[in-house]
Parts: sequence; C-alpha cells; structure tokens
Amino acid sequence: MKRNCCNNCIECEMLIEDESIVLIKGHGFSETRRFIPAVKCMRFGQYAFNPSELPKSQILDDMIWE
Repeated sequence: MKRNCCNNCIECEMLIEDESIVLIKGHGFSETRRFIPAVKCMRFGQYAFNPSELPKSQILDDMIWE
C-alpha cells in the first residue's frame, strides 16, 4: 500500500501519544487485562508501542486477545 506519509511521527500533528493497548488473556470465564502505553496515528489508524515503530506497525486495534 502506497501512503503519503512523512515517516517522521514525532513531529507529525496526527500523532496521539496518550493512548494504551489492552492485552486480554482469557482464563475460561474470567480474563486478565494488561494496559500498555502506546501511540496512535490518527491519519492511518494504527497503534504502536513507540513512535519509531509506528510507520511499520500492523496493530490496527487497541485491544489484543492473547
């Protein structure tokens, strides 16, 4: 996919730094949730654990089932 992106996420105005990714691990009928700090690109909708990983990130949701 060809994108019109500067790949300089730290200076981009579409970067949101105060996001979190929720890792959910199921244990039968109960579940354990872990919140991990993350960043989000508002232009393309992907999440990453830090801005340097954001241009190549494949995480498209803020909740991940383990």
